[in-house]
Amino acid sequence: QTSFWSHRRLIFAVSPGRSGSKFLSVLLCCARDVVSVHEPRPRMHEDVLRDLMLHGYRSDSRGERARMKLGAIEGVLVGTEPHVSYAETSHMMVKTFADALLSELSSPSGRLRR
Repeated sequence: QTSFWSHRRLIFAVSPGRSGSKFLSVLLCCARDVVSVHEPRPRMHEDVLRDLMLHGYRSDSRGERARMKLGAIEGVLVGTEPHVSYAETSHMMVKTFADALLSELSSPSGRLRR
């Protein structure tokens, strides 16, 4: 699994809503070797957000959210060259998945570590 991620860059643009993030995603699509998506699934404002904000499952769900998000990103990148980067624009990223991804990325045993 490490080889799939070893040469890829993950780019996340976190912004307030209605700030041009969709336009930024379109712009990033023009860059060579970048797959860019705007507010992709899993949607960060459905059950995931409700569970996090209303029920306080932030730390309990960190691993599950990281697996969910990384699986979705991998699904987008499957079939691309190993050096192709992933860019995502969403105003909801910081509220639902950012902590889980940062925890996974910084972990010595994280699946994205080289």
